Amino acid sequence: MVTSSMGKKMWGSALVACLMFGLAACGNNGNNSNSGDAANAANADTSGNAAANGNTSAGATNGTNASGDAADASKLEPVDLTWYYLQPGAQSDLSSIEDAVNKITQAKINATVKLKPIDGGEYNQRMNTVAASGEAYDIGWTSNWLFDYVGNANKGVFKPLDDLLDKYGVELKASLPDFMWEQVKVGGHIYGVPNYQSVTGREGFVVPQDIIDKYKLDLSTVKKFEDIAPALDAIKKAEPKMSPIVMDRNGMFGYLINSQGIDSIPVTSQNPIGFYNTDDTVKLFNVYASPEFKHYAEVVRDWYQKGYVNADAPTNKSVDDVTKAGQGYITYSNGLNPGSEVSMSNNRYNGKPVVFAPLTNFLISSNPGIATVNAISANSKNPERAMMFLNLVNTDKELYNLLSFGIEGKHYDKVGDNTVKVKEDGGYANNYPWVYGDTFNGYLMDGQAADTFEVQKKTNAEATPTKIVGFKFDTSSLTAEIANVQSVLDEYMPGLSTGAVDPAKKLPDFLDRLQKAGIDKIVAEAQKQVDAWKASK
Repeated sequence: MVTSSMGKKMWGSALVACLMFGLAACGNNGNNSNSGDAANAANADTSGNAAANGNTSAGATNGTNASGDAADASKLEPVDLTWYYLQPGAQSDLSSIEDAVNKITQAKINATVKLKPIDGGEYNQRMNTVAASGEAYDIGWTSNWLFDYVGNANKGVFKPLDDLLDKYGVELKASLPDFMWEQVKVGGHIYGVPNYQSVTGREGFVVPQDIIDKYKLDLSTVKKFEDIAPALDAIKKAEPKMSPIVMDRNGMFGYLINSQGIDSIPVTSQNPIGFYNTDDTVKLFNVYASPEFKHYAEVVRDWYQKGYVNADAPTNKSVDDVTKAGQGYITYSNGLNPGSEVSMSNNRYNGKPVVFAPLTNFLISSNPGIATVNAISANSKNPERAMMFLNLVNTDKELYNLLSFGIEGKHYDKVGDNTVKVKEDGGYANNYPWVYGDTFNGYLMDGQAADTFEVQKKTNAEATPTKIVGFKFDTSSLTAEIANVQSVLDEYMPGLSTGAVDPAKKLPDFLDRLQKAGIDKIVAEAQKQVDAWKASK
Protein backbone atom coordinates (compact mmCIF):
# COMPACT_ATOMS: atom_id res chain seq x y z
CA MET A 1 0.00 0.00 0.00
CA VAL A 2 2.00 3.04 0.62
CA THR A 3 4.29 3.29 3.58
CA SER A 4 7.17 4.00 5.35
CA SER A 5 10.84 4.24 4.81
CA MET A 6 7.66 5.03 1.56
CA GLY A 7 12.80 9.36 1.87
CA LYS A 8 14.16 8.35 -0.41
CA LYS A 9 10.88 9.71 -1.29
CA MET A 10 10.96 10.94 -4.57
CA TRP A 11 7.83 11.06 -6.49
CA GLY A 12 7.85 8.93 -9.55
CA SER A 13 6.33 5.77 -10.80
CA ALA A 14 8.43 3.88 -8.38
CA LEU A 15 6.10 5.34 -5.87
CA VAL A 16 3.23 3.60 -7.52
CA ALA A 17 4.86 0.33 -7.00
CA CYS A 18 5.93 1.23 -3.58
CA LEU A 19 2.48 2.13 -2.72
CA MET A 20 0.36 -0.29 -4.54
CA PHE A 21 -0.72 -2.60 -1.85
CA GLY A 22 2.58 -1.93 -0.18
CA LEU A 23 2.46 1.52 1.19
CA ALA A 24 4.94 0.86 3.80
CA ALA A 25 7.41 0.85 1.11
CA CYS A 26 6.53 4.23 0.13
CA GLY A 27 7.16 5.21 3.58
CA ASN A 28 10.39 3.54 2.95
CA ASN A 29 10.98 5.65 0.03
CA GLY A 30 11.16 8.32 2.47
CA ASN A 31 11.62 6.81 5.81
CA ASN A 32 8.57 7.53 7.83
CA SER A 33 8.65 8.58 11.34
CA ASN A 34 5.98 8.13 13.84
CA SER A 35 5.47 8.20 17.48
CA GLY A 36 5.64 5.95 20.45
CA ASP A 37 6.92 2.42 20.33
CA ALA A 38 5.42 1.96 16.89
CA ALA A 39 7.48 -1.01 15.87
CA ASN A 40 6.59 -3.04 18.94
CA ALA A 41 2.99 -1.88 18.74
CA ALA A 42 2.84 -2.92 15.12
CA ASN A 43 4.23 -6.33 15.89
CA ALA A 44 1.82 -6.73 18.77
CA ASP A 45 -1.32 -5.33 17.15
CA THR A 46 -1.40 -5.90 13.43
CA SER A 47 -2.47 -9.50 13.68
CA GLY A 48 -4.79 -9.18 16.63
CA ASN A 49 -7.42 -6.51 16.34
CA ALA A 50 -10.44 -6.20 14.12
CA ALA A 51 -8.78 -3.97 11.57
CA ALA A 52 -5.74 -6.18 11.36
CA ASN A 53 -7.98 -9.11 10.65
CA GLY A 54 -9.46 -7.27 7.72
CA ASN A 55 -12.82 -6.66 9.35
CA THR A 56 -12.58 -3.12 10.54
CA SER A 57 -15.60 -2.95 12.77
CA ALA A 58 -18.95 -4.42 13.54
CA GLY A 59 -20.60 -1.83 11.35
CA ALA A 60 -18.02 -1.81 8.62
CA THR A 61 -20.52 -2.56 5.91
CA ASN A 62 -22.87 0.30 6.63
CA GLY A 63 -20.49 2.98 7.90
CA THR A 64 -22.91 4.49 10.37
CA ASN A 65 -22.41 6.10 13.75
CA ALA A 66 -24.33 8.18 16.22
CA SER A 67 -24.04 11.36 14.20
CA GLY A 68 -23.83 10.06 10.69
CA ASP A 69 -26.23 7.23 9.97
CA ALA A 70 -28.95 7.29 7.36
CA ALA A 71 -31.68 7.83 9.92
CA ASP A 72 -30.08 11.08 11.05
CA ALA A 73 -29.17 12.39 7.61
CA SER A 74 -32.47 14.19 7.17
CA LYS A 75 -31.82 16.14 10.35
CA LEU A 76 -28.52 17.51 9.03
CA GLU A 77 -28.24 20.65 6.96
CA PRO A 78 -26.87 19.87 3.46
CA VAL A 79 -23.22 20.79 3.01
CA ASP A 80 -20.64 20.62 0.22
CA LEU A 81 -17.20 19.19 0.99
CA THR A 82 -13.98 19.49 -1.01
CA TRP A 83 -11.35 16.73 -0.98
CA TYR A 84 -7.87 17.14 -2.44
CA TYR A 85 -6.01 13.88 -2.90
CA LEU A 86 -3.25 12.15 -4.83
CA GLN A 87 -4.07 10.44 -8.13
CA PRO A 88 -1.95 9.17 -11.03
CA GLY A 89 -3.03 11.30 -13.96
CA ALA A 90 -6.46 12.20 -15.22
CA GLN A 91 -9.36 9.76 -14.93
CA SER A 92 -11.72 10.49 -17.80
CA ASP A 93 -14.82 9.21 -16.04
CA LEU A 94 -14.23 10.85 -12.65
CA SER A 95 -17.61 12.58 -12.87
CA SER A 96 -19.41 9.22 -12.71
CA ILE A 97 -17.50 8.33 -9.57
CA GLU A 98 -18.32 11.66 -7.97
CA ASP A 99 -22.01 11.25 -8.76
CA ALA A 100 -22.06 7.74 -7.29
CA VAL A 101 -20.13 8.86 -4.21
CA ASN A 102 -22.62 11.65 -3.60
CA LYS A 103 -25.60 9.31 -3.78
CA ILE A 104 -24.11 7.48 -0.82
CA THR A 105 -22.97 10.53 1.13
CA GLN A 106 -26.21 12.45 0.65
CA ALA A 107 -28.20 9.49 1.91
CA LYS A 108 -25.97 8.86 4.92
CA ILE A 109 -24.57 12.22 6.01
CA ASN A 110 -26.43 14.74 3.79
CA ALA A 111 -23.23 15.96 2.16
CA THR A 112 -21.86 16.15 -1.34
CA VAL A 113 -18.14 15.77 -2.00
CA LYS A 114 -16.19 17.53 -4.73
CA LEU A 115 -13.32 15.23 -5.69
CA LYS A 116 -10.15 17.20 -6.49
CA PRO A 117 -7.40 14.76 -7.53
CA ILE A 118 -3.88 16.05 -8.23
CA ASP A 119 -1.11 14.20 -10.04
CA GLY A 120 1.88 13.21 -7.93
CA GLY A 121 4.36 15.34 -9.82
CA GLU A 122 2.38 18.47 -8.96
CA TYR A 123 0.99 17.54 -5.56
CA ASN A 124 3.49 19.25 -3.29
CA GLN A 125 3.45 22.56 -5.13
CA ARG A 126 -0.31 22.63 -5.64
CA MET A 127 -1.19 21.76 -2.06
CA ASN A 128 1.35 24.16 -0.59
CA THR A 129 -0.27 26.87 -2.71
CA VAL A 130 -3.75 25.86 -1.55
CA ALA A 131 -2.64 25.93 2.09
CA ALA A 132 -0.89 29.29 1.75
CA SER A 133 -3.94 30.84 0.07
CA GLY A 134 -6.20 30.19 3.04
CA GLU A 135 -8.68 28.32 0.84
CA ALA A 136 -11.52 26.79 2.84
CA TYR A 137 -11.17 23.25 1.52
CA ASP A 138 -12.23 20.41 3.80
CA ILE A 139 -10.01 17.36 3.42
CA GLY A 140 -6.47 17.02 2.09
CA TRP A 141 -4.35 13.93 1.56
CA THR A 142 -0.93 14.23 3.20
CA SER A 143 2.07 12.07 4.08
CA ASN A 144 5.64 12.12 5.25
CA TRP A 145 6.86 12.17 1.65
CA LEU A 146 4.40 14.54 -0.06
CA PHE A 147 2.70 17.61 1.50
CA ASP A 148 4.54 17.05 4.78
CA TYR A 149 2.11 15.82 7.44
CA VAL A 150 4.17 16.63 10.53
CA GLY A 151 5.36 20.00 9.28
CA ASN A 152 1.89 21.10 8.23
CA ALA A 153 0.36 19.91 11.49
CA ASN A 154 2.90 21.98 13.40
CA LYS A 155 2.17 25.02 11.20
CA GLY A 156 -1.57 24.85 11.89
CA VAL A 157 -2.56 23.76 8.37
CA PHE A 158 -4.58 20.84 9.75
CA LYS A 159 -7.27 20.76 12.41
CA PRO A 160 -6.78 18.67 15.59
CA LEU A 161 -9.13 15.70 15.31
CA ASP A 162 -9.25 14.28 18.85
CA ASP A 163 -12.68 15.69 19.74
CA LEU A 164 -14.07 15.23 16.25
CA LEU A 165 -13.10 11.55 16.28
CA ASP A 166 -14.78 11.03 19.65
CA LYS A 167 -18.01 12.65 18.43
CA TYR A 168 -18.25 11.85 14.72
CA GLY A 169 -15.68 9.12 14.07
CA VAL A 170 -16.41 6.58 16.79
CA GLU A 171 -16.55 3.66 14.37
CA LEU A 172 -13.46 4.81 12.53
CA LYS A 173 -11.46 5.26 15.73
CA ALA A 174 -12.36 1.75 16.88
CA SER A 175 -11.59 0.20 13.51
CA LEU A 176 -7.85 0.91 13.47
CA PRO A 177 -5.15 -0.49 15.75
CA ASP A 178 -3.92 1.81 18.49
CA PHE A 179 -0.41 2.04 17.07
CA MET A 180 -1.76 3.72 13.94
CA TRP A 181 -3.39 6.47 16.00
CA GLU A 182 -0.18 6.87 17.99
CA GLN A 183 1.77 7.39 14.78
CA VAL A 184 -0.39 10.28 13.58
CA LYS A 185 -0.03 12.16 16.87
CA VAL A 186 1.93 15.41 16.66
CA GLY A 187 2.51 17.18 19.96
CA GLY A 188 0.15 14.70 21.60
CA HIS A 189 -2.77 15.38 19.25
CA ILE A 190 -4.19 13.55 16.22
CA TYR A 191 -4.18 15.66 13.06
CA GLY A 192 -5.03 13.07 10.42
CA VAL A 193 -6.70 9.75 9.71
CA PRO A 194 -4.11 7.12 8.70
CA ASN A 195 -4.95 4.89 5.76
CA TYR A 196 -4.30 1.40 7.13
CA GLN A 197 -2.46 -0.95 4.81
CA SER A 198 0.64 -3.05 4.50
CA VAL A 199 3.21 -1.12 6.51
CA THR A 200 6.38 -2.77 5.26
CA GLY A 201 8.82 -2.04 2.49
CA ARG A 202 11.19 -4.21 0.46
CA GLU A 203 13.60 -2.83 -2.12
CA GLY A 204 14.63 -4.27 -5.44
CA PHE A 205 13.96 -4.63 -9.15
CA VAL A 206 10.82 -5.42 -11.12
CA VAL A 207 11.40 -7.51 -14.25
CA PRO A 208 8.83 -8.60 -16.86
CA GLN A 209 8.54 -12.40 -16.98
CA ASP A 210 8.73 -12.49 -20.78
CA ILE A 211 12.09 -10.70 -20.71
CA ILE A 212 13.43 -13.18 -18.16
CA ASP A 213 12.34 -16.04 -20.40
CA LYS A 214 13.56 -14.45 -23.63
CA TYR A 215 17.06 -13.69 -22.38
CA LYS A 216 17.32 -16.47 -19.78
CA LEU A 217 18.08 -13.96 -17.05
CA ASP A 218 19.20 -15.33 -13.67
CA LEU A 219 17.86 -12.98 -11.00
CA SER A 220 19.12 -15.17 -8.17
CA THR A 221 22.54 -13.57 -8.57
CA VAL A 222 21.18 -10.05 -7.95
CA LYS A 223 22.17 -9.19 -4.38
CA LYS A 224 23.30 -5.55 -4.85
CA PHE A 225 21.88 -2.96 -7.22
CA GLU A 226 24.90 -3.17 -9.56
CA ASP A 227 24.36 -6.93 -9.96
CA ILE A 228 21.58 -6.22 -12.45
CA ALA A 229 24.20 -5.01 -14.97
CA PRO A 230 24.67 -8.36 -16.80
CA ALA A 231 20.94 -8.47 -17.49
CA LEU A 232 21.03 -4.90 -18.81
CA ASP A 233 23.97 -5.76 -21.02
CA ALA A 234 22.28 -8.85 -22.46
CA ILE A 235 19.14 -6.90 -23.31
CA LYS A 236 21.06 -4.00 -24.85
CA LYS A 237 23.13 -6.23 -27.10
CA ALA A 238 20.01 -7.96 -28.38
CA GLU A 239 17.85 -4.81 -28.63
CA PRO A 240 20.10 -1.78 -29.20
CA LYS A 241 17.17 0.65 -29.47
CA MET A 242 15.61 -0.44 -26.19
CA SER A 243 16.22 0.94 -22.68
CA PRO A 244 17.00 -2.11 -20.54
CA ILE A 245 16.30 -0.15 -17.34
CA VAL A 246 13.91 2.78 -17.03
CA MET A 247 14.39 5.71 -14.66
CA ASP A 248 12.52 8.92 -14.04
CA ARG A 249 14.21 12.16 -13.02
CA ASN A 250 14.62 10.92 -9.44
CA GLY A 251 16.76 7.95 -10.39
CA MET A 252 17.03 4.85 -8.20
CA PHE A 253 19.14 5.88 -5.22
CA GLY A 254 16.32 6.84 -2.87
CA TYR A 255 14.33 3.73 -3.65
CA LEU A 256 17.22 1.33 -3.08
CA ILE A 257 18.93 3.14 -0.23
CA ASN A 258 18.40 0.53 2.49
CA SER A 259 20.07 -2.07 0.31
CA GLN A 260 23.15 0.16 0.40
CA GLY A 261 23.23 0.09 4.19
CA ILE A 262 21.61 3.48 4.77
CA ASP A 263 18.27 4.42 6.29
CA SER A 264 16.99 7.95 5.84
CA ILE A 265 14.82 10.50 7.60
CA PRO A 266 12.16 12.29 5.55
CA VAL A 267 13.06 15.94 5.05
CA THR A 268 12.65 16.75 1.36
CA SER A 269 11.45 14.81 -1.65
CA GLN A 270 14.93 13.26 -1.91
CA ASN A 271 15.71 12.77 1.75
CA PRO A 272 19.31 13.90 2.21
CA ILE A 273 19.75 12.85 5.85
CA GLY A 274 20.46 9.31 6.93
CA PHE A 275 22.43 6.92 9.08
CA TYR A 276 23.99 3.51 8.62
CA ASN A 277 21.45 0.88 9.52
CA THR A 278 24.04 -1.07 11.51
CA ASP A 279 24.77 1.97 13.70
CA ASP A 280 22.98 1.69 17.04
CA THR A 281 24.00 5.25 17.91
CA VAL A 282 22.10 6.59 14.88
CA LYS A 283 24.77 9.08 13.85
CA LEU A 284 23.21 11.19 11.09
CA PHE A 285 24.99 12.47 7.99
CA ASN A 286 24.40 13.94 4.54
CA VAL A 287 23.75 10.81 2.48
CA TYR A 288 24.89 12.51 -0.73
CA ALA A 289 28.33 13.02 0.79
CA SER A 290 28.60 9.29 1.53
CA PRO A 291 30.83 6.80 -0.31
CA GLU A 292 27.67 4.87 -1.16
CA PHE A 293 26.15 7.69 -3.16
CA LYS A 294 29.45 8.37 -4.95
CA HIS A 295 29.64 4.70 -5.91
CA TYR A 296 26.02 4.70 -7.04
CA ALA A 297 26.53 7.81 -9.18
CA GLU A 298 29.60 6.28 -10.84
CA VAL A 299 27.79 3.02 -11.63
CA VAL A 300 24.72 4.66 -13.16
CA ARG A 301 26.95 7.05 -15.10
CA ASP A 302 28.54 4.01 -16.73
CA TRP A 303 25.08 2.58 -17.43
CA TYR A 304 23.87 5.79 -18.98
CA GLN A 305 26.89 6.04 -21.27
CA LYS A 306 26.35 2.46 -22.41
CA GLY A 307 22.73 3.21 -23.27
CA TYR A 308 21.25 1.01 -20.55
CA VAL A 309 19.20 3.93 -19.15
CA ASN A 310 16.53 5.79 -21.11
CA ALA A 311 18.12 8.93 -22.55
CA ASP A 312 15.32 11.19 -21.28
CA ALA A 313 15.67 10.02 -17.68
CA PRO A 314 16.75 13.45 -16.32
CA THR A 315 13.48 15.00 -17.54
CA ASN A 316 11.18 11.98 -17.44
CA LYS A 317 8.37 12.27 -14.89
CA SER A 318 7.00 8.75 -15.07
CA VAL A 319 8.63 5.33 -15.29
CA ASP A 320 5.17 3.93 -16.02
CA ASP A 321 4.71 5.98 -19.18
CA VAL A 322 7.93 4.58 -20.67
CA THR A 323 7.25 0.93 -19.85
CA LYS A 324 3.61 1.12 -20.88
CA ALA A 325 4.70 2.49 -24.24
CA GLY A 326 6.97 -0.53 -24.66
CA GLN A 327 10.15 1.55 -24.63
CA GLY A 328 11.87 -0.06 -21.63
CA TYR A 329 11.90 -3.09 -19.40
CA ILE A 330 13.40 -3.32 -15.91
CA THR A 331 12.25 -0.95 -13.16
CA TYR A 332 12.79 -0.64 -9.41
CA SER A 333 10.79 -0.05 -6.25
CA ASN A 334 10.92 -0.09 -2.48
CA GLY A 335 7.40 -1.50 -2.37
CA LEU A 336 7.94 -5.14 -3.27
CA ASN A 337 5.25 -6.29 -0.88
CA PRO A 338 2.90 -9.27 -0.97
CA GLY A 339 0.30 -8.77 -3.69
CA SER A 340 2.04 -5.82 -5.35
CA GLU A 341 3.13 -7.91 -8.35
CA VAL A 342 -0.35 -7.48 -9.79
CA SER A 343 -0.58 -3.74 -9.25
CA MET A 344 2.91 -3.18 -10.68
CA SER A 345 2.05 -5.37 -13.63
CA ASN A 346 -1.05 -3.27 -14.29
CA ASN A 347 0.58 0.09 -13.62
CA ARG A 348 3.78 -0.46 -15.56
CA TYR A 349 3.51 -3.35 -17.97
CA ASN A 350 -0.03 -3.35 -19.35
CA GLY A 351 -0.91 -6.44 -17.34
CA LYS A 352 2.11 -8.56 -18.30
CA PRO A 353 3.38 -10.77 -15.45
CA VAL A 354 6.39 -9.51 -13.50
CA VAL A 355 8.98 -11.02 -11.19
CA PHE A 356 10.68 -9.32 -8.25
CA ALA A 357 14.40 -9.36 -7.58
CA PRO A 358 14.50 -8.16 -3.94
CA LEU A 359 17.63 -6.60 -2.46
CA THR A 360 16.38 -6.40 1.15
CA ASN A 361 14.13 -8.23 3.54
CA PHE A 362 10.83 -6.70 4.60
CA LEU A 363 11.38 -3.58 6.71
CA ILE A 364 9.26 -1.24 8.78
CA SER A 365 10.73 2.21 8.55
CA SER A 366 10.24 5.07 10.91
CA ASN A 367 6.63 6.15 10.36
CA PRO A 368 4.45 3.78 8.37
CA GLY A 369 1.37 5.39 9.92
CA ILE A 370 2.00 8.73 8.22
CA ALA A 371 2.87 7.42 4.78
CA THR A 372 -0.71 8.06 3.68
CA VAL A 373 -3.13 10.19 5.70
CA ASN A 374 -6.27 12.25 5.19
CA ALA A 375 -6.42 15.44 7.26
CA ILE A 376 -9.14 18.05 7.79
CA SER A 377 -8.11 21.57 6.87
CA ALA A 378 -7.93 24.12 9.66
CA ASN A 379 -9.93 26.37 7.31
CA SER A 380 -12.74 23.87 6.74
CA LYS A 381 -16.19 25.39 7.23
CA ASN A 382 -17.67 21.96 7.96
CA PRO A 383 -15.14 19.95 10.00
CA GLU A 384 -17.86 17.89 11.68
CA ARG A 385 -19.26 16.70 8.36
CA ALA A 386 -15.76 16.15 7.01
CA MET A 387 -15.12 13.80 9.92
CA MET A 388 -18.41 12.02 9.24
CA PHE A 389 -17.22 11.51 5.68
CA LEU A 390 -13.83 10.14 6.76
CA ASN A 391 -15.64 7.83 9.16
CA LEU A 392 -17.81 6.65 6.31
CA VAL A 393 -15.06 6.10 3.73
CA ASN A 394 -13.06 4.03 6.21
CA THR A 395 -15.93 1.83 7.37
CA ASP A 396 -18.34 1.65 4.43
CA LYS A 397 -16.94 -0.93 2.02
CA GLU A 398 -19.24 0.13 -0.82
CA LEU A 399 -17.99 3.71 -0.68
CA TYR A 400 -14.35 2.73 -0.25
CA ASN A 401 -14.39 0.33 -3.23
CA LEU A 402 -16.27 2.83 -5.35
CA LEU A 403 -13.45 5.33 -4.87
CA SER A 404 -10.78 2.68 -5.31
CA PHE A 405 -12.12 0.79 -8.32
CA GLY A 406 -15.13 2.60 -9.73
CA ILE A 407 -18.53 1.26 -10.74
CA GLU A 408 -19.05 -2.45 -11.26
CA GLY A 409 -19.75 -3.35 -14.88
CA LYS A 410 -18.49 0.02 -16.09
CA HIS A 411 -14.99 0.32 -14.66
CA TYR A 412 -14.42 -3.22 -13.40
CA ASP A 413 -15.94 -6.69 -13.36
CA LYS A 414 -16.21 -9.04 -10.43
CA VAL A 415 -14.19 -12.21 -11.10
CA GLY A 416 -14.64 -13.65 -7.63
CA ASP A 417 -16.44 -12.97 -4.38
CA ASN A 418 -13.88 -10.33 -3.39
CA THR A 419 -11.77 -10.02 -6.56
CA VAL A 420 -12.14 -7.54 -9.41
CA LYS A 421 -10.65 -7.04 -12.84
CA VAL A 422 -10.33 -3.40 -13.87
CA LYS A 423 -11.48 -2.57 -17.40
CA GLU A 424 -8.49 -1.26 -19.33
CA ASP A 425 -10.47 1.42 -21.18
CA GLY A 426 -13.22 1.95 -18.64
CA GLY A 427 -12.25 5.53 -17.85
CA TYR A 428 -11.39 4.97 -14.19
CA ALA A 429 -8.34 2.98 -13.16
CA ASN A 430 -6.53 5.01 -10.53
CA ASN A 431 -4.76 2.07 -8.85
CA TYR A 432 -4.22 4.05 -5.64
CA PRO A 433 -6.57 2.43 -3.10
CA TRP A 434 -4.23 3.40 -0.27
CA VAL A 435 -5.09 7.07 -0.80
CA TYR A 436 -8.70 6.78 0.35
CA GLY A 437 -8.84 4.71 3.51
CA ASP A 438 -8.40 1.29 5.10
CA THR A 439 -7.17 -0.94 2.28
CA PHE A 440 -8.23 -4.09 4.10
CA ASN A 441 -11.81 -3.08 3.29
CA GLY A 442 -11.00 -3.33 -0.40
CA TYR A 443 -11.35 -5.84 -3.16
CA LEU A 444 -8.43 -7.93 -4.30
CA MET A 445 -7.19 -7.31 -7.82
CA ASP A 446 -7.37 -10.06 -10.42
CA GLY A 447 -4.27 -12.20 -10.03
CA GLN A 448 -3.78 -11.54 -6.34
CA ALA A 449 -3.95 -14.60 -4.13
CA ALA A 450 -7.02 -15.01 -1.97
CA ASP A 451 -4.86 -14.77 1.16
CA THR A 452 -3.05 -11.56 0.09
CA PHE A 453 -4.42 -9.46 2.94
CA GLU A 454 -3.65 -12.18 5.50
CA VAL A 455 -0.08 -12.43 4.18
CA GLN A 456 0.28 -8.65 4.32
CA LYS A 457 -0.84 -8.63 7.94
CA LYS A 458 1.57 -11.44 8.77
CA THR A 459 4.37 -9.51 7.06
CA ASN A 460 3.38 -6.40 9.04
CA ALA A 461 3.83 -8.39 12.24
CA GLU A 462 7.11 -10.07 11.30
CA ALA A 463 9.03 -7.35 9.42
CA THR A 464 12.20 -5.89 10.89
CA PRO A 465 11.71 -2.36 12.28
CA THR A 466 14.44 0.16 11.59
CA LYS A 467 16.16 1.90 14.49
CA ILE A 468 14.05 5.05 14.41
CA VAL A 469 10.56 3.62 14.13
CA GLY A 470 8.40 6.12 15.96
CA PHE A 471 10.59 9.18 15.43
CA LYS A 472 9.03 12.26 13.86
CA PHE A 473 11.26 15.06 12.63
CA ASP A 474 9.87 18.52 13.42
CA THR A 475 11.20 20.72 10.62
CA SER A 476 9.30 23.88 11.55
CA SER A 477 12.48 25.75 12.51
CA LEU A 478 14.21 24.84 9.24
CA THR A 479 11.84 26.19 6.62
CA ALA A 480 14.41 28.31 4.79
CA GLU A 481 17.15 25.69 4.89
CA ILE A 482 14.87 22.93 3.64
CA ALA A 483 13.61 25.09 0.78
CA ASN A 484 17.18 25.96 -0.19
CA VAL A 485 18.34 22.35 -0.02
CA GLN A 486 15.34 21.23 -2.05
CA SER A 487 16.23 23.77 -4.73
CA VAL A 488 19.77 22.35 -4.95
CA LEU A 489 18.45 18.79 -5.10
CA ASP A 490 16.06 19.73 -7.88
CA GLU A 491 18.94 21.19 -9.86
CA TYR A 492 21.55 18.45 -9.46
CA MET A 493 19.82 15.15 -8.69
CA PRO A 494 18.15 14.53 -12.06
CA GLY A 495 21.57 14.37 -13.70
CA LEU A 496 23.53 12.66 -10.95
CA SER A 497 20.95 10.07 -9.94
CA THR A 498 20.20 8.95 -13.50
CA GLY A 499 23.81 8.94 -14.72
CA ALA A 500 23.28 11.71 -17.24
CA VAL A 501 26.15 13.80 -15.86
CA ASP A 502 29.70 12.95 -14.81
CA PRO A 503 29.89 12.72 -11.01
CA ALA A 504 33.61 13.52 -11.12
CA LYS A 505 32.65 16.97 -12.40
CA LYS A 506 29.26 17.58 -10.79
CA LEU A 507 29.33 15.84 -7.40
CA PRO A 508 31.81 18.27 -5.77
CA ASP A 509 29.72 21.25 -6.92
CA PHE A 510 26.57 19.53 -5.68
CA LEU A 511 28.00 18.91 -2.21
CA ASP A 512 29.33 22.47 -1.99
CA ARG A 513 25.94 23.89 -2.91
CA LEU A 514 24.18 21.64 -0.37
CA GLN A 515 26.48 22.90 2.36
CA LYS A 516 25.85 26.53 1.45
CA ALA A 517 22.10 25.83 1.36
CA GLY A 518 22.16 24.71 5.00
CA ILE A 519 22.38 20.91 4.95
CA ASP A 520 24.69 20.89 7.99
CA LYS A 521 22.15 22.84 10.05
CA ILE A 522 19.41 20.37 9.09
CA VAL A 523 21.60 17.41 10.05
CA ALA A 524 22.47 19.01 13.39
CA GLU A 525 18.83 19.72 14.28
CA ALA A 526 17.76 16.23 13.23
CA GLN A 527 20.53 14.74 15.36
CA LYS A 528 19.43 16.80 18.34
CA GLN A 529 15.85 15.56 17.97
CA VAL A 530 16.86 11.94 17.40
CA ASP A 531 19.07 11.97 20.49
CA ALA A 532 16.24 13.43 22.58
CA TRP A 533 13.80 10.88 21.19
CA LYS A 534 16.17 8.01 21.95
CA ALA A 535 16.70 9.30 25.49
CA SER A 536 12.93 9.43 26.01
CA LYS A 537 12.62 5.78 25.07
